[in-house]
Amino acid sequence: MKKTLFYFSFLVLILFSIKAHAQRVNTKYIQTFPYSITGKAFIGTKTNEFKVEDNLGPGRLSYRVAPAPRLGAGIAYKWFALSGAFMRLGQPEEEEKGVTEEMDLQWNFYLRFLTIDFRLQQYKGYFLDNSSAIQNWREINKNLYQRTDLITSSIGGNIRYNLNYKKYSTKAIYAQTERQLKSAGSVSLGIRFNALGVLSDSSIVPSNLINKLENFDLNQLSFIDLGAGIGYGYTFVRGRWFFNVGFMGFIVNQNIKFEGNGILNEQTGSQLNFQSQTAIGYSNNNIYFGLTAVADQMYSRWADSKDIIYSFSKTRFMLAKRFHLKPVKKDKSDIWDQF
Repeated sequence: MKKTLFYFSFLVLILFSIKAHAQRVNTKYIQTFPYSITGKAFIGTKTNEFKVEDNLGPGRLSYRVAPAPRLGAGIAYKWFALSGAFMRLGQPEEEEKGVTEEMDLQWNFYLRFLTIDFRLQQYKGYFLDNSSAIQNWREINKNLYQRTDLITSSIGGNIRYNLNYKKYSTKAIYAQTERQLKSAGSVSLGIRFNALGVLSDSSIVPSNLINKLENFDLNQLSFIDLGAGIGYGYTFVRGRWFFNVGFMGFIVNQNIKFEGNGILNEQTGSQLNFQSQTAIGYSNNNIYFGLTAVADQMYSRWADSKDIIYSFSKTRFMLAKRFHLKPVKKDKSDIWDQF
């Protein structure tokens, strides 16, 4: 644990000691809009899943929420960005999947060389996606197995330093305040912290599973992880169309506790967690439209016999319009503009 804290402190020192003049970009790769305001509208959805899988047999549980897509809007200027969803589009299948009460706040900061994500979540009310794992469930019930008492609460975030920030812009893809002119990628170094709590009135593991989770009962659970990672992101540009993909792996020091059958179990050790992001769309100096998706997880292997996974993602179809307060310097033509 001391070694992890040392690396954590060392990496933070590196990230925040970078000189301000190093933020200049290569203008052949990145078009900046220092005097522009970006207005946005989007349709977005979020997923949230809590899974327990047996490594010694076929037992498996997959609890999910059923949120409806939402319409939202936002605004961005230089480093400042604010957005939020305000209108539900349609209704989730409440009779089949139950009702989910949610509080999901996420903040994303796309700076010149840093990308910072922070979230605060609480979900109450899940359905069992693999309800057929319960004996005779489908023969008796039309709806999925529902757990209105199941609550997950989590807090966490990531800080990533993009080494090739002079040519590779995350702001262009995910904040829409810049434009990627040529294909480029970057290695990223990162740190992360997450905490999760899971509560229920009765056992999360149903007693009448067809394939039981052997010797495993679970009423409440908590785990905390802290660690560092490395990843890579790349944006492929063809004319004004782009495709972005990024992937990052974290080695975390993790402490997990859970209660089952009145017994408190605890485990501390290292785990490997992953985060991914992707985007595809079109961008010129005035407009942007595209689809973005970010997925993250908290993962723990308990005693080499059970996998406990809490995963969450955010997907948005985004339309953005840039309003220029001063004329934008004209792009230089290159071979890509022929396609």
